[in-house]
Amino acid sequence: HVQRHQRAGSSRLRSAAQGFLFQRSSNDYTPDNGGIAKDEHIFDEFDGVSAQAEDFATQATTIEQILDQLLGLFRQYKDTVVQTASEMKKDYEASVAALQQEASSARSNLATTQESLAANKATLLTKQEMLADAQKSLTATTTYRDELTNTCEAETKAYQEMDTLRANEIT
Repeated sequence: HVQRHQRAGSSRLRSAAQGFLFQRSSNDYTPDNGGIAKDEHIFDEFDGVSAQAEDFATQATTIEQILDQLLGLFRQYKDTVVQTASEMKKDYEASVAALQQEASSARSNLATTQESLAANKATLLTKQEMLADAQKSLTATTTYRDELTNTCEAETKAYQEMDTLRANEIT
């Protein structure tokens, strides 16, 4: 009688534990076209879950064993979640470090580019000043040449006139 009572209690506990593990409130799910009866696949997501009542029936016979198994499952899931979170944190930290390195490199490249730009601007200003000086020199040289050409033409004309006068005096 006691064993039958324990089995009935174990059965109820298994059902309660299973319900506790997989309980969903009616607010979590709303089917597309009507009531829950119309959705045949509502529980498909639980197909691979290993914490089924049959598993407990073959592995445990007392409430304490069932609770120990539940505790073991919870710890296993907790360890998996903690390990996954730890790995994700490491991945995140590695990504952050890589991005910080990339940003630092980009800042360094920007600084180098800005220095090159400043040097190029200084060179451009120097070259522009040299061009302006060369244009002034060209203008002055062209003006001098034009004046010299005019002077030479005037002197040539004057010489030819004098030469013609002397040639006429001699004859």
